[in-house]
Amino acid sequence: MEDYGDAYEDRIQRALEAYNHGGFKSLCAAAHSHHVPDPRFHARVTMTDPRKAGRPFTNKRLNKEQEAAVRLCIKRYDDLGFSDWPQMIHNAATYIPRVLEPWTPHAY
Repeated sequence: MEDYGDAYEDRIQRALEAYNHGGFKSLCAAAHSHHVPDPRFHARVTMTDPRKAGRPFTNKRLNKEQEAAVRLCIKRYDDLGFSDWPQMIHNAATYIPRVLEPWTPHAY
């Protein structure tokens, strides 16, 4: 029995060959004909990673003001008697940079 991953890659390769040899007018038609997802096939043709398209980097280091704001948030949780759950810290660390950085239309 053929491995699913190998069969999937074979379908992508057949669709790519058919498109390159003029068998289809569009990438979408070639993908649908060979039962390949459009974004994956388009990414393969354009040599881009579909998981990274249009997303801002998530693992950026906080600058000094952002780090101070997260520390203040943790201190306020402690002062109020809340236990600091990792999800609360994560939410603060992702929300604070959005508030403190200048707004850019592509990032949100």
